[in-house]
Amino acid sequence: MAAGTASTLEARLIAYLGSRVGRPVTVDRLVRIAGGVSRETWAFDLLGGDATGGEEGGARRQPLVLRMDTARPFIESDRAAEAELIRLAGRHGVPVPRVLWHETDPAPLGAGFLIMERVPGESLVSRLHRDERFAHAREALPAQMAQALAAIHRITPRADLRDATRLRRLPQRQAVAHQEETYRRWAVEPHPVVELGLRWLHAHSPPEAPLALVHGDFRMGNLIFAETGLRAVLDWELAWWGDPLADVAWVALRSWRGGRDALPVGGLATREAFHAAYEQAGGQLCDPGLLRFWDVFAHVRWAIVTVMELGGFLAGLPNLELASLGRRTAEIEWDLLHLLEREG
Repeated sequence: MAAGTASTLEARLIAYLGSRVGRPVTVDRLVRIAGGVSRETWAFDLLGGDATGGEEGGARRQPLVLRMDTARPFIESDRAAEAELIRLAGRHGVPVPRVLWHETDPAPLGAGFLIMERVPGESLVSRLHRDERFAHAREALPAQMAQALAAIHRITPRADLRDATRLRRLPQRQAVAHQEETYRRWAVEPHPVVELGLRWLHAHSPPEAPLALVHGDFRMGNLIFAETGLRAVLDWELAWWGDPLADVAWVALRSWRGGRDALPVGGLATREAFHAAYEQAGGQLCDPGLLRFWDVFAHVRWAIVTVMELGGFLAGLPNLELASLGRRTAEIEWDLLHLLEREG
């Protein structure tokens, strides 16, 4: 991002935040965080204002994060809905950042956005696997992740009626149909393996499960951790009401393991150990027969995400991350073929 644009954003942030806390403020250390396709993420410190309503004056430095829509959003979602969902999850015991403000009106910053407290910690799985200071976290995280996921899945559409209407309801048949519609819209070339996976899903649909909150992207990279383990669950923009086993399968995809394939859940735990911890925490029974369906669904969905990202790049979205992720379709198709071969 150009320095002039960053300067403009800083000036707009100062004006907006000053109006919200009721006194002059300063924005310091505004830095864009790498990653993000449909959302820009910026870290900064707020000086001279206390968003929590505490002490006044300029001495307080409050670390915050800004998530803002890009000019051409790639994933259609709503900042107000995302903010309400994060708050809903927090009320049900899920570790999440505290959302301070959100706006759908682009006037204050030039696009819809939400501002959250910045949770200290790391998100890079390579550091988790490598650094000795995270030795305890490597041991603690699988159970903590299982507890967080079980807490998410205890949230149902009736949990809070103000939030329930904003999320898509995608029971498994509709979830498969939604993925297929996305694939047809974005694919720029044929993908026979994806077609095979979609056909398998249509032919092996299990009985419908009661709807619960599905995070949609619960994985390493979207979790903040520290030496003690899990600190926060991030990136809620893909959530839907559906079958919780969609998340249980997604977290074990090979792409999130950091090369440690012997430990499928984030390179930290076996699936059996994670399933046992998840069930013990109150999560849904991880029936092997049902998980086979959701394992195939996870691979098909991840392949379609990469197909969509390549399609977006070729359609003119100026984001190199789209291109780099779009070239990974073949490796996911390879995994999917092996999975389908085992399932028959």
